[in-house]
Amino acid sequence: MNESLVKKFASSALFVLISRLMAFVGIFGFNALLARALAPEAFGMFILLFSFLVLISLFSNCGLNIAVVKLIAEAQDKGRSSTEHVSTTKLLKELIPIVIVASIMFATLAYFLAGNWLAATGLESPKLIAFLFALSALLRSLHLMLAESARGFHDRIWSNLFGSITGGPLPHLLFLFLLGIAHWNGWLNLAIAFGCYAAAFLVTLPIVCVKLFQLNRRCDSKNLQSLDESPEADSNAESRVFLLALAVPLMMTQVLGVGIAQTDIWLAGAFAAPAALAIYAVAQRMLAFLTIPLQITNTAIISDVPQLFQQRDMVQLQKLVSLAANVSALPALIVGAILVAFPETILGLAFGQYYSSGAIFLKILVLGQLICVATGPCQVVLMMTGHEKTAMTVNLVTALFAVASGSIGVCYFGMVGLATSVSLTIVLQNLCNWWIVKKQVGVDTRCGLNLVELSALLNPLKVKKAY
Repeated sequence: MNESLVKKFASSALFVLISRLMAFVGIFGFNALLARALAPEAFGMFILLFSFLVLISLFSNCGLNIAVVKLIAEAQDKGRSSTEHVSTTKLLKELIPIVIVASIMFATLAYFLAGNWLAATGLESPKLIAFLFALSALLRSLHLMLAESARGFHDRIWSNLFGSITGGPLPHLLFLFLLGIAHWNGWLNLAIAFGCYAAAFLVTLPIVCVKLFQLNRRCDSKNLQSLDESPEADSNAESRVFLLALAVPLMMTQVLGVGIAQTDIWLAGAFAAPAALAIYAVAQRMLAFLTIPLQITNTAIISDVPQLFQQRDMVQLQKLVSLAANVSALPALIVGAILVAFPETILGLAFGQYYSSGAIFLKILVLGQLICVATGPCQVVLMMTGHEKTAMTVNLVTALFAVASGSIGVCYFGMVGLATSVSLTIVLQNLCNWWIVKKQVGVDTRCGLNLVELSALLNPLKVKKAY
């Protein structure tokens, strides 16, 4: 394997690993704290509202949070390989205003919808909770776009500390800290929880803005044409159409992916009591132990996949994808075995004895997630190699299947039926993505636990061109 490619993957994976561990501490920590501090019914309401934050931020970004990574990475590669340069300044000036307008629109819609729904539930201060929820959605949407733009510049530190559709580790660690203060002083309730969440993103958003400005200025200073000198500077309507044509399938792929991941929460919220939803939700939250390795490798390769594919270097692309799949598989298998062996103990220690009854849900969900890990980064490869419409179609069909099977499962077999339908949906989705990538892209994303590739990652400084 190319030595520089292994070094780059190892370096990227290391930064992503650190950031994902920080994110896990933050997300797992505030879920555990809220599960213990709030009544099960109130915690179930928080889980349901929180599940919509990711969805709102993806709609607000219109898919541009993924498109910007691909476009900036390709623009830099063109700038290095030819005299023609697609200005990243121009690109960001096209993208960011779209996201700002969309974020305001969706946050306003979220305020009215959440306000009406919360008022019907009989909660105290429904308008205040709805306002803080909408403010959180607005700030999180802007944060996502800016942080992911930094990833397009191959920034390993700041993009991983602040980026990803989960919200980024630093904002969530700050959120956990603010929740801890509120809980210590006896203030913690649903309104305070969303107030702390909005405050965490309000503090970190200016930092992301400053860093993105620095990265862009550094890129444009590398003997590349400025915006005013670029012959493409007066192309606006056509460029916006092109950007949206690229971004909308990416947005729908992400939205449908989140919808698939959250369908069980929404169905449980619709058909089950809030307390039952809370028990199921803590079991679902434990899946983060399994998904972290795959998220790390997906993030580590996301900006390299389009570059290698554009260069038609399919040999190195296959080796990179195989390395990513193998690295994520081993820890997931170990953690999965532990979760299946001791579910009651783990849930009781993490969230309190009340939630240990979710052990059966955890076992079922873990088995489905292990299949997802085994198929490797198939969806990332599909999205970043020009097959975003195919990925969108797969996710659309999968989402329809998730709603249908989940509704039947929860209505006829309760929460066990819901968990089973979720696992089956995940298995079918990932097997389909893996097969399409193998046929259309020519890359096999399955894990093989290749010891040669794993040793190459662990010893990046000693790697020779052995292939």
